[in-house]
Amino acid sequence: PTCATCSGPDANECLTCPADAEIVTNGNSKTCQCKRGFVAESKSPLKCKKAPCHPTCATCSGPDANECLSCITDADLVDKKCQCKKGFIVESQSPFKCAKAPCDPTCKTCSGPSSDECLTCIDDAEIVADGDKKKCQCKQGFFTESKNPLKCKTAVCHPSCQTCSGPGENECLTCPQDAEISANGNDKKCQCKKGYFAESLKPLKCRKTPCHFSCKLCDGPEENNCLECWTNAVLADTDEVDASKNRKLRKCDCPPPNILWETSPNYICSEKYVKFEDLENKK
Repeated sequence: PTCATCSGPDANECLTCPADAEIVTNGNSKTCQCKRGFVAESKSPLKCKKAPCHPTCATCSGPDANECLSCITDADLVDKKCQCKKGFIVESQSPFKCAKAPCDPTCKTCSGPSSDECLTCIDDAEIVADGDKKKCQCKQGFFTESKNPLKCKTAVCHPSCQTCSGPGENECLTCPQDAEISANGNDKKCQCKKGYFAESLKPLKCRKTPCHFSCKLCDGPEENNCLECWTNAVLADTDEVDASKNRKLRKCDCPPPNILWETSPNYICSEKYVKFEDLENKK
């Protein structure tokens, strides 16, 4: 009863098979069995019906998870298996169902659940791309008030900063006129440029320094505010400490028997008077 036509009465003497069944040859033996993707609904007579697909498949060539032909909505076919698309997670296995993955709290919309899979950001935040990674961070002039969820707040900058990423004096992004960022690791402070000193700190206001005559460059008007010295003079630490810069104050020494000669508008530390231009030409 398993054969459609036969060369004898036994089950291994089939010539042709019923619908959805096929000959299986083993030496001289030829039997009928249901094709791949079908199961025997009855054996006498042999009657084959389509096998139910694995719960993850929409259509299939067989009952296993790796025999899918197509997938449900929001799932992709990968190596004949169905898996939820990027940005979706398995909501249930039987029946197989995919649901949109919740975004990381820093993202407004996303392609996946990670913090580097953002598509859009909340107001006052923007996408920062690093290759395929896309994160949200607060825009310039705002700082992170919370990360879960991301919330950005207008930065009330420290008086020494012009713009900032936060309220601290080490969170400056840009500085007032005649000041510049002094970076130390992640700390970014504003300080007066070389040749300027702080006339006020709140707000930071820098003024071009009228240096003591012994200094070539300075950050204050006194003789112990030197930054650079005239030719042949030596920059030396004093016993006084500048607390704002956490270093000793410095002055310029003109070691004997030299003296500091005025060669207007410059000075030269030398044993005898030498024209500044002549000394510079010998270098």
